[in-house]
Amino acid sequence: MLAHICNFLNISQRSSKRKNLMRKLYLSSISLLALSIAIPACAQQSLPTIEIGATPLRAQSRAPAHAIAAPSRIAGGARPTAQSTSNAGIGAQTPYVSPLVTYQIPAAVHVVEGAEIANVRKFNLGEALQRTAPGVIINDVGGNPGFPELNYRGFNASPFAGVPQGLAVFQNGIRINEMWGDTVNWDLIPSVAIDRVAIETGNPLYGLNAIGGAVVLDMKNGFTWQGAEVDLRGGSFNRRLGTFQFGKQIGDFAIYGAGEAMGDSGYRYFQSSQVKRFYGDVGYKAEQGEIHANATIGGNKFGASGPAPVEMVAADKSAVYTTPQTYKNQLAMFDLNGQVQVNPTTKLLGDVHYRGYNQARVDGNTTEFDCEPGSPTCQTQDGQSTNVPNFFTAGGNEFSKGPALGAIDRTWTKINTVGFTTQINNTDHIFGFPNKITGGLNLEHGFTNFLANQELGIINQNLNVQGFNYYT
Repeated sequence: MLAHICNFLNISQRSSKRKNLMRKLYLSSISLLALSIAIPACAQQSLPTIEIGATPLRAQSRAPAHAIAAPSRIAGGARPTAQSTSNAGIGAQTPYVSPLVTYQIPAAVHVVEGAEIANVRKFNLGEALQRTAPGVIINDVGGNPGFPELNYRGFNASPFAGVPQGLAVFQNGIRINEMWGDTVNWDLIPSVAIDRVAIETGNPLYGLNAIGGAVVLDMKNGFTWQGAEVDLRGGSFNRRLGTFQFGKQIGDFAIYGAGEAMGDSGYRYFQSSQVKRFYGDVGYKAEQGEIHANATIGGNKFGASGPAPVEMVAADKSAVYTTPQTYKNQLAMFDLNGQVQVNPTTKLLGDVHYRGYNQARVDGNTTEFDCEPGSPTCQTQDGQSTNVPNFFTAGGNEFSKGPALGAIDRTWTKINTVGFTTQINNTDHIFGFPNKITGGLNLEHGFTNFLANQELGIINQNLNVQGFNYYT
């Protein structure tokens, strides 16, 4: 009996030891799990300061792109010091500092560098952003890929008036949504001259049309890009394309110039395109300040081919329904901007600019008028009489054989915009805590002239509308 009791006690002791061992292993696993969770949590709390260009005004030029070395990994998630930042590249100048920091913004921010735009080898900025920025898609609603409509998370920046514009677009701090309809003409932005693009979801800092977000373009200058580059390409449908850029720094002065030209015949009839655009910048930088004068000039022509009936496209994939449909866009924009370091914690920035935009549109269509045989005048489609003569009933008239009546609609839009912006950035500590304050004032005044007319004509067999000099 005593032997059984001893065996029972030995078994109990071994069981107790196993339980204690299991408990220790269990607690150790919990400790390791807690440690593995705590490590990334600490890393997230120690994010490095990532500063972006998503600010209405550029504070100062960045160092030249080709002089910056690859950033080194900082152990332990520590923040980079000012000394390590300033020594990031060979011959690097003062790093670009923006009043916005990504992890301090309650919004999604995506930055696309100019090198990324160049790598996708797309001529238009909209196509490049679709390849490099999440949430961006483009729509060819105008019948020509040269002037697309950009959509970012359901909000549009379109070149067509009447479309709800939900994105604000800035170039070097200048709002380039046109005064007439808040439209955005992506075809007039020289993509080769872009230093970087910051896309941010809705932020009241950007003012009008920023309900869906803002697209902020920082352009290159002679301080940020130096060298010379020429790119020539060719392709199908008589595509020819050429770009160049040149940048040079001479002491405290710097110059930069970039141009793009493209032409093709299009893959449908009457859809040829010609694009010419230029960007230039002259800058001066001193120890306490910097000033730039730049210009953007463009002249584009697009042949647009809208939707066509399925039967026509099945017979000829290049078919168009009616023509002519052309757009001519012209731009001249001039900007003078600068910044002054008032004291070690305060910067004052200013900008004054002019933007002149002209568009001429020609659109050949069917018409709302019906000219019945025997009637002296034409009627509307709902049967109401008009004062438009019936050109199809006069004896011996070349139109008496019964061709279809058409119309050529023409519109002219001329927009002149002048404006200025002033901004102050302050980084003084408040009650011993780091602080960043940005304040500014912007004034824009636009003058818009809009003209339109309609010329009646006939629709030829190739569906080209030929006017006969009668205007309604």
